[in-house]
Amino acid sequence: MLAQSELEREKHEARLKYQRDELSRRHEAEQREKRIQEAEQRVREAEQRLHEAEQRGELFGFVQSLERFLKVEPTPKETLRAMTLEQLQQLAEQLKARLTEHA
Repeated sequence: MLAQSELEREKHEARLKYQRDELSRRHEAEQREKRIQEAEQRVREAEQRLHEAEQRGELFGFVQSLERFLKVEPTPKETLRAMTLEQLQQLAEQLKARLTEHA
């Protein structure tokens, strides 16, 4: 039979092991949650970039169509590609205004 002090020591070691295991589980859960949140953020950013690329593509084509219709010198593709989304929108608005003047 184990002496009382040995039983107490084993109980103490078992409690310590449980506490360490619990801390480890919590840490792993926190790390997993952090990775999930980071992945979700990357997905949101990718979706935003895709949405902007779609908008840019539509405006790119719209500007080119308006320029052909208005029979104006086309803006070089490199210039259009270098423009921000807002700049493309402004150019499209300017061309639309010219179109209404011609109508």
